[in-house]
Amino acid sequence: MKKLYVFFTLLIVSLFVKMADAQDANFSQFYYHEAYYNPAMSGMNNGLRAVLTDRQFWTAVPGTYRSSYLNVEYYDNFFKQSAVGLNILNTAKGESFLKSTRISACYSKRFYFGPVQFQFGWAPAYVLNRIDYSNLVFPDELDPRLGRIYETEFVPGETKKNYLDLWNVGMVGRFNIMQNSTKALATNTFGFSIHHFSQPDEGFMANSDDKLPFKLDIHWYSFFKISRNGFYNSHFYVAPGVLYENQKLRENFFKSDQSGFKTMSFGANAIIPSRLSFMSQLYTGLWVRKQFYKSVTLSDVSSSIKNKQFDALILTLGVIKYSRDGKQNFRLMYSYDMTISNATLRTGGTHEVILAIEISDLALPGGKRSWGYVKNPADRFFHMGTGR
Repeated sequence: MKKLYVFFTLLIVSLFVKMADAQDANFSQFYYHEAYYNPAMSGMNNGLRAVLTDRQFWTAVPGTYRSSYLNVEYYDNFFKQSAVGLNILNTAKGESFLKSTRISACYSKRFYFGPVQFQFGWAPAYVLNRIDYSNLVFPDELDPRLGRIYETEFVPGETKKNYLDLWNVGMVGRFNIMQNSTKALATNTFGFSIHHFSQPDEGFMANSDDKLPFKLDIHWYSFFKISRNGFYNSHFYVAPGVLYENQKLRENFFKSDQSGFKTMSFGANAIIPSRLSFMSQLYTGLWVRKQFYKSVTLSDVSSSIKNKQFDALILTLGVIKYSRDGKQNFRLMYSYDMTISNATLRTGGTHEVILAIEISDLALPGGKRSWGYVKNPADRFFHMGTGR
């Protein structure tokens, strides 16, 4: 009987570890984690940008799933139309018995084709995974009446699993839709990225073949101004967008089977100028997310969206504060993922807090600021031709 318990435990642990890492961590606000989803977004705006995020998933459910994220990226003419960045992602799962740290170095190269700014990016990563078996309770340790009194026959595997994940690449383009020769009507940003192309083995057990699934991200967002004369504010900005994620083993990527994860997120953010002393702009947004855990057709996706069958409603509120010259700003954002699927609100939802700092005109010592600073396209229109 104990051998059966051991076999069952090995099976459950192996499946859990594999499933826990079968899908990359995601975030409520794509706008502040662009370099995470697409390395080509690193340094899309000139100067320095730093983002710190803390995300807690389903806070009312026993266990822990928490992500902490740090991104620092920098574009300067010194780099010959290139940018460098660093991403660090920490995750803790299952009462923190499974921990992971992912460190990515980002590099992006900028090109111009007519009125369109393109960037191509690469983000090789080093991943450190840790598992603590001491916090696990195995079936063969339990007595039906007395509880945990036996010693398990389970033989733990490795407690550490480190690996390189070299091939994470992407492309992004940005262009204006012009109202006339001098006035922009809207700024559009579109791109795609491929992650984990080499599918490194991340299994803890001996002779495991637990590949990190290949992932494809496709994203688009726009930005335009709405005037409203006679109101408290003469205008505000709206930024709609969509993010599609598909993660699956590469060899099965185009097969119709039940594996893999597909996620569709879409919505809009609004940036509203403020006259209050403690903030320059109010930032708010409403998004929805739908996740598919099996192979579905496009008609199934369309039907579920049409019938408003979503997993989460994402609410965002924050403040943006600019320096007097407009060249520096900090942002403090809060997002709440309200669970609207069959899991209901009893999950407690997901909470995400973001602190971002941007310095648009920062140059390296001895360098020359040969551009006028580029205001963030999430707040202003894209200034074509600057930063070349």
